[in-house]
Amino acid sequence: LMQGQPLRSEEVFTAPVTIEAEVLSEQPLANDGNFIILLVDPKLGLDQAVRTTVGGYLGYRGPTNPRGSMALTVQENSEHGHNISEEHPVAFKTGQTYRLKLVVGKDTLTFSVDDQVVKAEAQRLPFTEFKVHLHSWAPGCRWRVTNLSVRRGE
Repeated sequence: LMQGQPLRSEEVFTAPVTIEAEVLSEQPLANDGNFIILLVDPKLGLDQAVRTTVGGYLGYRGPTNPRGSMALTVQENSEHGHNISEEHPVAFKTGQTYRLKLVVGKDTLTFSVDDQVVKAEAQRLPFTEFKVHLHSWAPGCRWRVTNLSVRRGE
């Protein structure tokens, strides 16, 4: 159960790698929220802010009749990221389980929510080795994470 606190792997990975998880938003308690699978520099301390990263997110806007979206995002030495793929709508429902998958290839990133897929050229990953970092937003929102797996290869 994640509630605004990050979770990071101890193991260090290199591409290609596939990260999968099933997530469920128990109750949106804010006007917007998201669940993000990120790749972070393995040298980054747990007490340091994540400022350079790449990953994919499932998000929503509006707590009573939420509109969902998904995209690939990158953040380079800043507190705010920008999308490197178009944002795609997702039929978002509280209490529904979504299967997320981030595939980090040698030259592409692919992120999917259930059967919807977004893909982007891997531009240059900011680091060759990385840890997997899960994050949820906003702090009051609870996301249940099950069937988390990280496997080497595509």
